[in-house]
Amino acid sequence: DLFRYNTQAKNFTRCFEYCGFADVPANLFKYNTQATDFTRCFRDCFMGFTSIPADLFKYNTQAKNFTGCFYNCNQLNSIPKDLFRYNTQAETFSDCFFKCSGLTSIPADLFRYNTQVTNFRHCFGACGGLTSLPADLFRYNTQVTNFGFCFTNCIGLTSLPADLFKYNTIATNFEVCFQGCTKLQLRRDIFPDPETNPGFFEG
Repeated sequence: DLFRYNTQAKNFTRCFEYCGFADVPANLFKYNTQATDFTRCFRDCFMGFTSIPADLFKYNTQAKNFTGCFYNCNQLNSIPKDLFRYNTQAETFSDCFFKCSGLTSIPADLFRYNTQVTNFRHCFGACGGLTSLPADLFRYNTQVTNFGFCFTNCIGLTSLPADLFKYNTIATNFEVCFQGCTKLQLRRDIFPDPETNPGFFEG
């Protein structure tokens, strides 16, 4: 009930940064239905929780910004598939899981309902525990323009699914997207077909 009566609260930026608590209550933000910003909310909780409640953001349907929300939560070992299901207004997941080195997988439908998002910059950078990515991870995020640094230094990645970015036809930034992925075997078919999208690689 920490925020039970703060129904007009909109900004939770850096709220629990550097906290090492062992778990996060499922209903922590249940009554904060006007919240729009969770920037760095749990950043550097690196000695704390290992999992995230599936309904943590269920009632925050106005949330737009998840920049660095779980940055360097390196004890985190899983992400619930419906974590962002109700955040249909979300615009950015930049740095969201950066340095979450304990993650070994990403749910295929993690961003299924976030069709307005434009920015995945650094989202999974330095997640060294990842060995593969789900094929439809970005299938429904057709408004994204920025994938810069998205998987940089994911040293455990060995393969990529075909069509990883097939539907992200307006993306303009893949800057060092896979830099430092030393085990990764790249493949040509992760991008949109040039014959279908003739101007995609211009410049």
